[in-house]
Amino acid sequence: MANRNCFEAFNRSLQDILQIEDPRNLEKTFGGKIVVLGGDFWQKLPIVKKGRREDIVQSTICQSHLWNYCHVFKLQQNVRLMQNNMSEIQESSIQDFSEWILKIGNGDLGEGDGDNNITIPHDLIIQPTLNPLEDIINSTYPDLDAQYMDASYIQERAILGPTNEVVEELNDYIISSINGVEHEYLSSDSICKASLNVADQDILYLIEFLNSLRFPGLPNHKLTLKVGVPIMLLRNLNQNEGLCNGTRLIITKLATWVIEAKNITGTNIGTCKGQKLKDDGVQFS
Repeated sequence: MANRNCFEAFNRSLQDILQIEDPRNLEKTFGGKIVVLGGDFWQKLPIVKKGRREDIVQSTICQSHLWNYCHVFKLQQNVRLMQNNMSEIQESSIQDFSEWILKIGNGDLGEGDGDNNITIPHDLIIQPTLNPLEDIINSTYPDLDAQYMDASYIQERAILGPTNEVVEELNDYIISSINGVEHEYLSSDSICKASLNVADQDILYLIEFLNSLRFPGLPNHKLTLKVGVPIMLLRNLNQNEGLCNGTRLIITKLATWVIEAKNITGTNIGTCKGQKLKDDGVQFS
């Protein structure tokens, strides 16, 4: 996903720095250092503003002169099939599914002009009824009311949504269906102090307008939680304690200014941590 110019600039920087130790490093790729690049060419290509198709292709690392010095290693082993206590039927099912996904990525399935039409197996489709949200939740979280406090139950399940709006709709529906008292936490939004000297700034940017803004990586103005609801961290709070961006937790206590949650992922599973809510809205979400 990174532009080839980033790698070429990094290559020149290493050459300039390492030539101090040995002048010959100026002629070596990355100054003679071994650099490991991790990536997936099935993901999004580098973004070129107002670029045409050929401009985007030319911005990839494989179009750089550095690509001639790269050795490509491919993953060949399915780690999921190495899990213990797995029956032959489960191994066969996972193997078939992984091969099906690879064929879709390679464009070997489906027929069509440009975009292929792919038939999804019947066992992977949730048959819709009058309430699609409820169908998805019941399929992913069966018997949710009785097991939502079980960490292992939450660890094994997740619902992926195409947009943040869909995710919020699912979250609101699940929270409303779980027994317990709701706690609402509001952010404190205000205009930057450097902009207060501008006339009529408060009129142009009302508090109601600031509260309506939504940004990636930040929680919304209003956060509704219940005890037992799974949450995810959006900030690196304490890496030694396993509180990093993406860490999943289950809420154990809710107070006016403090949220206590139990870690259910990473190396510190089962530990309880409390986080004081700040006025800038940085919080568990």
